[in-house]
Amino acid sequence: MFEANFSVPGTNGISPDYRNAELTEATWTLFFQRKSTTDPVIVSWDPSKLPPADQYSFRLKDPYGGLLGIDVDMYAQPQLVVTQPAVNSLQIVMGPAGPACEFTYELPAGWSMISLPCAVADNRLQTLFPTAISLFRFANGYQTSQTLEPAVGYWINLPAATTSTITGDAIDPQLLVVSVPQGWSMVGPGNAVVQVSGLGANVISVFGFANGYQSRQTMDPGSGYWVNMAAAGQLDLRGGGTAKPVAQQAEADPQLGRLWLGSGATGQTLYLGGPTAVELPPLPPAGVLDVRALVHGVGTLTVPDGAEAAVYPLRLQGEVSEVRWQLPAAQEGRWQLVVDDVAVPLAAEGVYRLTAGQQVAVRRVGALPAAYALAAAYPNPFNPSTTIGYALPEACSVRLTVYGVTGQVVRCLVDEPQPAGQYRMSWDGTDAEGRPVANGVYLYELRAGQFRAVQRMALVK
Repeated sequence: MFEANFSVPGTNGISPDYRNAELTEATWTLFFQRKSTTDPVIVSWDPSKLPPADQYSFRLKDPYGGLLGIDVDMYAQPQLVVTQPAVNSLQIVMGPAGPACEFTYELPAGWSMISLPCAVADNRLQTLFPTAISLFRFANGYQTSQTLEPAVGYWINLPAATTSTITGDAIDPQLLVVSVPQGWSMVGPGNAVVQVSGLGANVISVFGFANGYQSRQTMDPGSGYWVNMAAAGQLDLRGGGTAKPVAQQAEADPQLGRLWLGSGATGQTLYLGGPTAVELPPLPPAGVLDVRALVHGVGTLTVPDGAEAAVYPLRLQGEVSEVRWQLPAAQEGRWQLVVDDVAVPLAAEGVYRLTAGQQVAVRRVGALPAAYALAAAYPNPFNPSTTIGYALPEACSVRLTVYGVTGQVVRCLVDEPQPAGQYRMSWDGTDAEGRPVANGVYLYELRAGQFRAVQRMALVK
């Protein structure tokens, strides 16, 4: 429940009657008081009762003129759901009619996700974007398109940065209520900012694109978006659907580790240690930068935390030549970057250079061990290789060495400082020169700080 009242401009405290006044512009303020800051406020109106749209414009905005994401064409939709706790008033702004719909695209060179926010007389690609290289829509896979339709999202490829203004009519509101299948669809709003929470009850998540996929809570005119549906149903791109929170990544959490992958100034960030990961949309077109962790086969931007050790492969598309990381103190010792067979402990800040074709993964170390330990090799006996596990309850200098039974050094597997955690190292039965060793019994020794332990293993060919 909430209370609402109007404030209208007047003279000497008297509010005039505007019903028969010949005004060209005015602003009315609607104040409301909620019972709880978490309660949504639903504002409804009848567009047919407004003055003629060819003479006036009516927009419903937040108190800051739309800076908080509320800027609605009152002719285009009959309802607004206000979910922002900080918004306790709205402005109804009347002005003279301009073009029924006008929008300016400002797009970079290369790929962007766009939509058509106006109903235009000529919707051909060669008219709207004459220099465009290609345009794709999505329907069970990418399909080329030569026209743009309202409510549909597109990938467009441009040879150079482009600024383009279109004018036309407001999109028929009925065309902004669309039927979409279960799973992912590419869509776009009309010429007003739309709150993602008002798209409908079946929406799981919404993603936009800006140098990589990013979760969104609002949809901007002219941009394209991926929407993931839990079940087939209607999507209300006016924002008047059933109010429902949607899944989002935990990018703002300062307790998460950050793993940046890219080249030069262009890259994408993965988040380490977050809650349950949110599924990413289908891959962008070939060559567009995309970085995602595969969590149980699902591509995400967040690698979840947990007590058990686990390895999450990274899928890289586009140019990725380096990895940078930044970990808060609470995440140090919990993660490793695995490049081919090389494990790189992640602590504080650092950079790792990649070469083309390398396989990259993130390893979650798991709960920190309570004591030092050297595990039995497995398999044992072995041929041709075996794995040696060991545990470090704290950061220390580590040396893991393989000896012959007479005490000669055969191979040093580890000789470096390492953070606390669980480790596994493989030995392929070769010496320091890479030559295969003979059948027989071998010893392996772990020295970690003041800890020392020795175990036996046998190579049987």
